[in-house]
Amino acid sequence: MGMKRRWKSWGGIQAEWYIFAIVFAVQIAGIFFRSVPIITDELNPMAFGFLLRGDDWGNYLAADGYYYKYGQLLFYLPLILFIKNPVVLFRGMLVVNSLIISLIPVCAYRIMKKYLKYGEEENCREVAILVGILPAVSLNSKFVWGEPFLMVIPWLILLLLLHSLEEGAERAKKQAGRRRKHRGLGCSIALAVLQSYAYMVHNRGIVILIATVCCVLGIRFLWKSRHIKLIPYFSTMAVLLLADKLLSVLLKGSLYQTEGDLTGGTAGFLNIDFFRHVLSPKGIWTLVQEMMGWLFASVSGSYGLVAFGLAVSCLVLYGLIRRKEYSKPETVVGIFGLLCFCGALLLGAFFFFEDIFSAGHIIEKRGDKLIYVRYLDAANVVLSFLGLYYLLVKKQYNKGKYLFYPVGLFLVLQGFYVSVISERIDNTITWGSNVIIISYFCDLTQSIRGSLYSRIGFFAGGIALFGLFSFAVFCLMLYLREKGKAAIYLCGAVFLSGYLWNAYHTLYRMDSYVSDMAYAYCDVIRSVETAEKVKNIYLADEIVRSSFQYVYHDYYVITKRDNFGKQEENMFILAEKGEVGNLGLEGVLYEVVLGEKVGGVRLYIKGERLNELIKENGYETREV
Repeated sequence: MGMKRRWKSWGGIQAEWYIFAIVFAVQIAGIFFRSVPIITDELNPMAFGFLLRGDDWGNYLAADGYYYKYGQLLFYLPLILFIKNPVVLFRGMLVVNSLIISLIPVCAYRIMKKYLKYGEEENCREVAILVGILPAVSLNSKFVWGEPFLMVIPWLILLLLLHSLEEGAERAKKQAGRRRKHRGLGCSIALAVLQSYAYMVHNRGIVILIATVCCVLGIRFLWKSRHIKLIPYFSTMAVLLLADKLLSVLLKGSLYQTEGDLTGGTAGFLNIDFFRHVLSPKGIWTLVQEMMGWLFASVSGSYGLVAFGLAVSCLVLYGLIRRKEYSKPETVVGIFGLLCFCGALLLGAFFFFEDIFSAGHIIEKRGDKLIYVRYLDAANVVLSFLGLYYLLVKKQYNKGKYLFYPVGLFLVLQGFYVSVISERIDNTITWGSNVIIISYFCDLTQSIRGSLYSRIGFFAGGIALFGLFSFAVFCLMLYLREKGKAAIYLCGAVFLSGYLWNAYHTLYRMDSYVSDMAYAYCDVIRSVETAEKVKNIYLADEIVRSSFQYVYHDYYVITKRDNFGKQEENMFILAEKGEVGNLGLEGVLYEVVLGEKVGGVRLYIKGERLNELIKENGYETREV
């Protein structure tokens, strides 16, 4: 049987395995562009795992000041404990990410075939694969932060919610016995575990938790389904949230040597000043700009699919209110996707509100906060799935007036970005990782740190061009929607090319900058690694601190934000020649005579003891 014929014959569990394997193979290809964590979001959640293997990052974390939660560590911990090579360990964690997110297309396929029950087998398989290779999925999974887990959890929750509808229907047919009751109990507990785990992964998981509670109550009371047991459901959720609170206190107490509050650990931005500002005319306009910018980034980053998914979700919501005939599975998927998206949009806009509100007309730093697509990507995947399903499989809303909504929304967002937002963020200093799926046409070669928190050339203009390109792809997709497989092939080609382009031009450039810096003087630094009291590294460029703390996991990495660390008697110092004297470090400094390695950075030493050890190992030093 030929390959093409076998592909057409695959179905059920066999199809799910092949979908998983295809998407996993695509995702694995991108891990070789990464070798070390580059941002705090990646590093800090690992800290407890490294503590268990004997590395105490307490002083570093206290100075860093950011607390991120621990949920993903459950999957990374075995690797952290048993793999010592930092590059192998990091890529091993990325393999875990690839395994995790490869469940998304499997869930999408099962939802289409088992619950939505519309469309040809081959079309459902191909659309499921497209969901698994969306740039938002492929690129976010190349970081060891919470995004891969926040992306897959909604899909597992959706399957359980749809399963409860199916079981509820069978109960209505009086097929409910003792076994059925136990299955209902298991479904209820599993829902509570998944939504609570989302909150354990990141505080933003509260959006998934609230959306799930809303859907559970809707299924329970609106449709009178008794399959979900509310007492076990809410009891399990309460116990897990209490456990999360206790675990967070325990982890912060054991990891962070500080009495103060930690950024990212609370909702401290919700104060009196916040509400006063947000209700002012300037505050309302700021929120409008944030939300429109984030919507533009989401819609353009998904090539219009999020706009189509939003339109479908709103139509489903309207149908639910007007009691029109929509299937219950369609309603659950649409409402759950809409709740997750709106919740993430509101939470993110509120979180960054004060930064944008207090900035001037031209934002010099962190202009990405006005087009911060990453916080929406988990919900964007569900909406993109709805767009693909109704555009290319069911084709219920791909004709006539229904196309006006997504096309019109895309045009309005593009116009708002060009006329209002682009001027505020042009040529700004930003993190390339946060705009990775929309920065194709930006001039990344001007970024001094490989787009790792640096000024990106043609930033606003490049994103505007990408919006136009994305809109053109969306229009071509609409034109080809009835022409066999052409639209599916177009999506596949665009998704894969965008993934590989950014894997090299953004991921690789950022990673190579920090890894080159971290390993440039590794031989010298590690030559005295047995001397515990000299295992200190001071970095003039604090942006690379996460990478250094990871590579030199048993060292104390110090930056200018750490006043206590500056008092260490012995430390290695990495700085440019012209700035080493302006670091405020007391005592005699020595330069290790090696020459410049990366970007003009040289290796210096503070402390007589460390200087002696370096000389004993055959290196020459000279006093600064």
